[in-house]
Amino acid sequence: MKRKMRLKRGNPAVSSFFNRMVLVLTCLTLGGILGGCAGETTGKSGQQAENGQHATSGQPADESGKTVVEQTDDENPVISDAMKLDEEELEYLRAFGEGITWERVHVTIPGMKGRKKMIYLSDLHVITENDQIATDSLAVVRQRMDWSSFDGATAADAWPVWTDYLNAVQSDGILFGGDMVDFASDSNIACLKKGLDRMNHPWLYVRADHDLEPFFLNGVPKEKCLAGQAEISSCEEVTVMEYEEFLVVGWNNSTTQLTQAGLDRMKETFSLGKPIILLTHVPIAPLADDSLAEKSREAWNDRVLIWGEGFAYQPNETTGEFLRMVCDENTPVCAILCGHLHFTWDGQVTEKVREHVFSAAFEKHAGWITISGE
Repeated sequence: MKRKMRLKRGNPAVSSFFNRMVLVLTCLTLGGILGGCAGETTGKSGQQAENGQHATSGQPADESGKTVVEQTDDENPVISDAMKLDEEELEYLRAFGEGITWERVHVTIPGMKGRKKMIYLSDLHVITENDQIATDSLAVVRQRMDWSSFDGATAADAWPVWTDYLNAVQSDGILFGGDMVDFASDSNIACLKKGLDRMNHPWLYVRADHDLEPFFLNGVPKEKCLAGQAEISSCEEVTVMEYEEFLVVGWNNSTTQLTQAGLDRMKETFSLGKPIILLTHVPIAPLADDSLAEKSREAWNDRVLIWGEGFAYQPNETTGEFLRMVCDENTPVCAILCGHLHFTWDGQVTEKVREHVFSAAFEKHAGWITISGE
């Protein structure tokens, strides 16, 4: 009989954060108020977002031809009254939200009439107990479980509470920017899928290497990992969440080169005439600003883990053509949202296109993105 690898942290004590988390999960399971396992609600992913129409609006520009992306501190996510939470649940979820380090980004698309609010989350690195881990990798996985824990709770423990919180707040969409699991074991993917299956907002999930690779696993082929991820949502290279006045375009698995088919899909999407918010895991190197590269060198032992000439992600001809499309003066891209580096950075990729690199969700960081015409 195969024995399940035990990966629990060694310290039996748990923090007050984890105690509160267990309490609210118990309440939610018993009451089913937030659509937990007793009565799950299927979320909407990818192209199932609202207003699935192709518009013909012009490309974004202000008077100087720039699209503006600013950081703003004007508001926080608000828990929806429609959730009908009791005082204990409301207090807990508010406290959970107050404990999040919000990285606020405002995207201005001149001429946009409406206003949208979105949440960004990446680099959670969920690790669960499972029997697929190679024996000689078990110690490393235990260390990584400790590394990705926050305030006494593992990323796997925290994920259901993240899901409850994301469901409770008023939002027009959730963007998952990759490395949501630490390696693509059956149990890690199942843990992630359980939360995504009950999301009640539109969502888009782009993968990265940790989401797709059998790191630390014994004899698990990559094809099995891909099949598990495909049960969550599309693993196509390019995925689109369409809104009436803009598109969110996901570059799936941006830790690898874009294929010709992916480039063709990007060209097709860029030609639709709508402003684009590009969702990618790996950041794109700014053309005239070395600060992101320098910060990566400082954080990652002299490695520059971004896309660009001379950096860790060196583009081939196909990927290079796509990056030139993003940086072109007539690009429809108005903002790039990404993660990967586990630190925060904000700046210009070009004079027109701004990029925000979000820090890791396992450190309880998340992005609050507002999009409007002013």
